[in-house]
Amino acid sequence: MKQLTVISGKGGTGKTTLTAAFTSLAKNAVIADCDVDAADMHLILKPDILEKEDYYSLEVARIDPELCIKCGKCREFCRYEAVNESFEVDPYECEGCAACTIVCPNGAVSMEKGFQASLFLPKPVLGLWLMHGLASEKRRVENL
Repeated sequence: MKQLTVISGKGGTGKTTLTAAFTSLAKNAVIADCDVDAADMHLILKPDILEKEDYYSLEVARIDPELCIKCGKCREFCRYEAVNESFEVDPYECEGCAACTIVCPNGAVSMEKGFQASLFLPKPVLGLWLMHGLASEKRRVENL
């Protein structure tokens, strides 16, 4: 089995385009687009999707504004500083420790799974399998 890996480099230099060109020469191969910011090989190969599966992260805190009395205990005990001055939780800062749920005197904090990405299994294109995923739109924009 032979492997070709294209890694690293400044964005916009043509790594995906170059890889797509090599892909068209391959036979009986699996292509994995593992770009963490913009997995875009599917834009070039345009595969038909057979299956889609959503991926959810570990749980993150959510504060119910109807129940929150703004006592500040959640902010005081959050070692990740995930709770802002408006008593909203930043899901990218929250590590899911749930300390805030324990110290909240009014039961306003709960833990929820957060949507992170969709994983796709497409039909083969040119006899090749392309594995890829797309982060949630909000996550993609914030990571650019």
